[in-house]
Amino acid sequence: MIRLSHIGIVVRDIGAFSAILRQVCQAEAVSEVVHDPAQQALLQMFRSGDGYLEVIAPDGENSHVHTALKKMGEGLLHLCFETDDLDGTLQRVREEGVLVFRPPTPAVLFGGKRVAFAMLPNRMVVEFVEEGWDEAAPNG
Repeated sequence: MIRLSHIGIVVRDIGAFSAILRQVCQAEAVSEVVHDPAQQALLQMFRSGDGYLEVIAPDGENSHVHTALKKMGEGLLHLCFETDDLDGTLQRVREEGVLVFRPPTPAVLFGGKRVAFAMLPNRMVVEFVEEGWDEAAPNG
């Protein structure tokens, strides 16, 4: 089983962007802001209707998120897909020619559920997360 989980948005300042999400998208925070040293990022999850938005900011100038901001500016960073078999999903996508560039790692925002990042042939970044992240995530 694979299904769309959330959209990742890279920003310079989570606080400033969260105000926009609340006012314009009627989004509500469903987690606190957390620091994930493995991802070198500050993260917060929001819900707007039935959808989730992950807001991502760099934790410093050495963060790969900071590099992404410099290259492309604020906006869409990735689509995330939830899977009930992360290892099997990654094996299958590798067989399809997808580059998995960050292997499974426990994620703070998802209560320790593992995430992996891959690049599609069109260079779009996708994240895969283990099923049940929304129940394991720290609440806001």
